[in-house]
Formats: sequence, C-alpha cells, structure tokens
Amino acid sequence: RDQTAAASKKAADLEAQNNQLRVKSSKDAETQIAANERQIAQIQAQNEARSNRIMAAQANQERLQNTRANAASRTANAVDRLGVQEAALAAALASQNAPLEENNKKLRGGGAAAGGMMAGLIPLGRQLLVTTGLFTGALGLGGAITSVLRTGNQFQDSMNKISGITQATGAEMAKINQKARELGRDFTLPATSANDAATAMLELTKAGFTLQQSMDAAKGSLQLAAAAGIDANEAAKITGTTLNAFGLEAKDAGKVTDLLANAANKFPGEMTDFGYSLSQAGAVAKSFGINIEDTTTALGILAQAGIKSSDAGTLIKTMLLSLTDQGKPAQAAIKELGLELYDQAGKFKGIEYVYKRLNEASKTMTEEQYQAATATLFGTDAARFSGLAAGKAAPNWDEMRKAMDRTGTAADVANARLQGLPGAMEKLKNAGQSLSLTIY
Repeated sequence: RDQTAAASKKAADLEAQNNQLRVKSSKDAETQIAANERQIAQIQAQNEARSNRIMAAQANQERLQNTRANAASRTANAVDRLGVQEAALAAALASQNAPLEENNKKLRGGGAAAGGMMAGLIPLGRQLLVTTGLFTGALGLGGAITSVLRTGNQFQDSMNKISGITQATGAEMAKINQKARELGRDFTLPATSANDAATAMLELTKAGFTLQQSMDAAKGSLQLAAAAGIDANEAAKITGTTLNAFGLEAKDAGKVTDLLANAANKFPGEMTDFGYSLSQAGAVAKSFGINIEDTTTALGILAQAGIKSSDAGTLIKTMLLSLTDQGKPAQAAIKELGLELYDQAGKFKGIEYVYKRLNEASKTMTEEQYQAATATLFGTDAARFSGLAAGKAAPNWDEMRKAMDRTGTAADVANARLQGLPGAMEKLKNAGQSLSLTIY
C-alpha cells in the first residue's frame, strides 16, 4: 500500500509537470509530455497489479481465518463426541460388572492353587483397561474407539453375509443378532465371543441350515471350538457337515460335539480327527442305516491302530460299499465268512454285526482262509478293518460303544482346557468384545 501511495504521488507530480509544459507549447515540451504520459501509464499499471495482489492477499487471509474457525469448531465437536463416547464406555462397562463379578466368583472356586490369583483377576482386568487409556483422554479413548469399531465391523460383516445368504427379514436378522450376543455372554461357552457366534452361524447357513437351525446348532458348534481348541469357522464346518451327512437335526449339534469329545477321550486322536472321519464316512453310513454312534465306534477301533482322520472315514466307506458287491468272488467270500448282512425285511444289520461276525469267523477259520476271504471281499485297504476285528485280542465293541453315550463331555473338556490364567484371560478378552459390541 505504501508503494502504491508513493507511485500515485509521483504520477500526480508528473501530471502537474505536463500541465506546465502544455502552457509553453514548445517542441521540447511536447516530447517531455509524451515521456511523462508513458511513465504515468506504467505507474498506473503497477498500481493496478499491486491492488490485485492486495485483494488476493485479503481473500487468502479471510480463507485462512475461516479455516481456523472451522478447525476450532471441528475440534470442539470432536471433544464433545469423545466425551459422549467416554460416557458410553463407562456406562457399558458398568453394565458388564454383574456377569464379570459372577464369573469372578466361579473362578474363586476353581481350586486352591489358582484361587488366589483368579479371585482378583477380573477386577484387575478392568483396572488394566482403565489405566491403559480407555478413560484417560482423547488419545487413549481414540485407541479404544478403534478397537470398538473393528470388533463391531467384523460382527456386522458376518451379519450382512448371513442376510445375503438367507434373504432374512429385518426382524429375523434382529433375532440372530441378539442370539450371537447372548452366546458371546454365555459363561458356559468359555473362550467364545459374539463374533465367534456370528461366524459359526454364518458357516452353518452356508451349509444349508435355515436361520433358526443355525441358531439351534450354534451352541454345540461353539462347544466344539472351545473343546477342540479350533476356531469357530472350522468347528461350524465340521458340525454342519456331520449333521448333514447323517441327516441329523440342528438341535443335535451338542450331541455331535459330545460324541467327538467322547471319541477323543476314549481313543487316540483329536476331536478334529474324528470330525473329518465322520465327514468322509457319514453319507455312506447313513445310506446303510448306521447311526453316528456306531460309526464313531468303528472309527475309534481304526484310530487304535493309527488309522485316523479322513483316511479312517474313507476306509469305512469303502468297506461298507464292498459289502454290496454282487460278483461271484465277493458273494463266495461273504458266504465263507458267515455274513448274513440283511434281515428278513431287507434291512442292513449294521456295522456292529459285521464287526462281531468277523471276529467269530476269525476264530473258526485258519488265518489263511480268513485273510483270503476278507481280502477278496474288502480289498487290501478296507481289509484293515477285518484284520482289527480278528482274534481274541480284538477290541471289545460293547465296551467302546458304551463310552460314546456320555453327555456333557465337550463342556468338561472345554472347561479343563481353559483352567488357570490362560482361560481367565480368554474370558476377559471375550468380555471386552461383548463390551465393544454394546457400544458399537
């Protein structure tokens, strides 16, 4: 502005000089006037450029002031929102106190050795949440909100996928949403979160179960996950496949889980090994009218000989299908072994009958005769089953079959796996996820 004022004064002086020169009306005066006019025009152009720069600077200053004002407003709003979220976190945490305290009481009764440590663990976990930043300002709260959003988004993603698969109504989705949250808070399902429950129900719907069936089967599937130490996704796949293979109802999921736990307790192998075995053998076993308990018993006999997982399931499937061979060599072997496979109504007598009859045949035939007949009937691979059924040292079917009927085994195994500090920390983690979903 100072430069503009000085230039304007100079232009005015030149104009006054021109006026004086015009009075003289000489040639030299005209030349000087022209030079002055050019200089005046140059000064005016410079003044106009300065004026434009001044106006641009003023506009930039106004925008900067507006930006600062908006930033201040957003900061104030963010602080307000953080305050609201902090209040929500505090309220939600308070709502969790009752079940956490109840769990704390259960932990106290878990044994003298772990009791002292467990008794204070839940309150300690809550204190850790507070002291690590949940309620100590915007930065710590921001991290907590990120965790809340991540947990909530994962949960919502599963819900969205279930909705897409089943085309469920809003009311039906609200029901399954609530079921997942209930399962996540269920202290009889150790190491299980609402996200785990949502994942399990998603996999069950993929296996062809309806929404209601998925909800009915979810708890049994989650018990399998906790007892076998596998994720909810894998557990649901095993449960769904097994239920479908044997034509069982969704409500039988708990029965399947107990059966797998019983098998893992009685025989060598993990629960997952028997789950994969049943997945392989189930459809054929069902077509022969063989129930899941008898099939699992047969798989257990194979497991004692180191034949496990899908290999065992395939062997049972092959062995059963061999019994339908109508060729002369197979029929001659069936007759030689004394197998009368069907009753008067044409119903298959069962795998228990085959096992026991093979055991009796092995005692009346020479080893050569027995091995030749079973190899002809079953083939070299499936003949491994007949080999285990042979002789006095053969496993007692009735004793092993009885062990398959025990109930509540999966829950016992799951609770045993989660004793002590690891289990308590898992429960704390799931309580935290439940808290996150309450806020989300």
